[in-house]
Amino acid sequence: MNILIRNISCGCMILIGITAIVTGAVFRKSYSDITQTTDYMDSMYVCEYQEGIVPDMTDDYIDRAAYVFVVEAYGYTKYMYQSICQKVKVVQVITGDNGSEGKDIFLYKGSWKLSEGNKREMSFVNELKKGEKYLVIAESKLDITAENKDIYSIPDMVVPPVFCLKKTQNVIVDITGWKNGYVPYNLVSDNEFFAASEGALEQLTGTKSKVLQYYGVEY
Repeated sequence: MNILIRNISCGCMILIGITAIVTGAVFRKSYSDITQTTDYMDSMYVCEYQEGIVPDMTDDYIDRAAYVFVVEAYGYTKYMYQSICQKVKVVQVITGDNGSEGKDIFLYKGSWKLSEGNKREMSFVNELKKGEKYLVIAESKLDITAENKDIYSIPDMVVPPVFCLKKTQNVIVDITGWKNGYVPYNLVSDNEFFAASEGALEQLTGTKSKVLQYYGVEY
């Protein structure tokens, strides 16, 4: 009897393991497929930054700046390495790899991903808009490539150091009534930052201004 029970338990564990693997593969495949759909963001929710989450991020950005680039966005994303990466062209090297100037690269941040409930995790900063220029701080160049292009890792901080080099009108959506601070992306799709209040937005734009000023970049 004990042998039979052990055999049944073992069989159940194997079945559960196989189911988990298959489910995970399907889940990853669905993520990979959905990001290739041009309007997939229309059904997504994004989280808004709330005032005081991080008092001041300026020093952390500067301390972790192994690479500082001005890039131009293609508006192209690719799901890979369990993250949604963004393709850009390096137009100026401020710090780091001078050989990358003029080249296309991918930007990677571990928390740029999709999660259950149609949530697009973006760390309170919108996707880089096609044709726009950004100051980007990266902490490392990965040992892997994508489409034969280098991948640079953005620090996995609360708010990523990716700043548009123009002033953007940011819409604030009241999070009251929205679950856990997530609001429909289509309400804030033209924003640079996702903020829940004027105070939260001022904190984000203030940090942006400090970082750009530190590197002598005007916008």
